[in-house]
Amino acid sequence: MWDSILKNIFKENQKCIVSKDKDGILAGKLLVKYLNWEVAGYCSYNGDANDEVWLFDEDFDLTDAVFVGVPVSDPYISCIDTHFIAPDKDYIDTYIAYGNKINPNVIEGKVRWNEDNSSDIDSAYSSGVARYVAECLVKLGLASDDLLNDLNSDLPDLPDGDTVPFEGLSGKKDAVHKAVLNNVINVYDTFAFSFDSNYTISFTEYI
Repeated sequence: MWDSILKNIFKENQKCIVSKDKDGILAGKLLVKYLNWEVAGYCSYNGDANDEVWLFDEDFDLTDAVFVGVPVSDPYISCIDTHFIAPDKDYIDTYIAYGNKINPNVIEGKVRWNEDNSSDIDSAYSSGVARYVAECLVKLGLASDDLLNDLNSDLPDLPDGDTVPFEGLSGKKDAVHKAVLNNVINVYDTFAFSFDSNYTISFTEYI
């Protein structure tokens, strides 16, 4: 199952929205070099009102991109991520159902709380998304093992042109959070969001 999901995501000529941190940018460069991906925009996220998605084309549909380094719960949006995101095992089942997301912690069934109220965080994937992207490229035979020794070797620059904030269907700033960013869960959170196994997440709206 995971092999087919991996191949479904790591295809040539995809469009992507890249996390603006150093790890996300490096992962984006790897995907541009090895799979000829096109950067459609950038994203910053902390689960607060300052989160943003910037697009080169204001009419771009987020479902046409793979988010890189951003854990997006929306079932119709693709992503590659390494954050420790699964609150329970039922969530993992829902996460994989659409076949458009890949995360080493979800693959390994890592969850925040087990039946005995313990957490798997100590055994979660310890490297960043760029390293994980490199491992996936090597596994698929798209790059040699040498890539794992030097992730920064001969990589292209990512585009740096004029962008516009994503406003969502409602035309409001808080549409970003409803569509994407308030579905973000990462290991640094205090777990302020509530879940069910159908991707329903309760959150504060920023207006």
